[in-house]
Amino acid sequence: MAEIATVILVSLAGISDLRTGKIYNAITYSAIGWAVVASAAGALDPALSHLGVPWRSAAIGFGVAFVGFFFLYALGWMGGGDVKLMAAVGALKGFPFILHAMFYSIFLGGIAALLVLIWRGELAATTREAGRALREVVVPGTSPAPMKKLGGSLPFGVAICFGTMAAMALEVFQLRVL
Repeated sequence: MAEIATVILVSLAGISDLRTGKIYNAITYSAIGWAVVASAAGALDPALSHLGVPWRSAAIGFGVAFVGFFFLYALGWMGGGDVKLMAAVGALKGFPFILHAMFYSIFLGGIAALLVLIWRGELAATTREAGRALREVVVPGTSPAPMKKLGGSLPFGVAICFGTMAAMALEVFQLRVL
């Protein structure tokens, strides 16, 4: 049941992010609520354990995803909806699945960002700007200036959708890259 809920969650969020640039709280909070109810039901009655993952796994999955993606949000690399979406995936599928979903989501998002930069002809300028910012952080006595915004934005909810689906498919076939 957690698999079906996860597929519905990431599909709705990916479509929403692609069409509107937003992942709505109604989508993520509903999924988190379902994960809590399903985990609690399984803890109270073992006959209902098929509804979700064990509550400890769900809590750790939620926490790992939220903390990890909140860090990326704080750096300005993604929006709050992306953080809540990944946390919802963590609550639904638990730990250690969330590590795989996060890895594949970031990997696919990076490939998509690279392709967008190439398509827009901004790869060289972005690489120079990132190198400048890195030098300012590493070289003592310099104060880092904020990076110039280049390349625009990318609906990362789509990457989370495909990354989570890839992790689920690999889970079915018991294949792991991590």
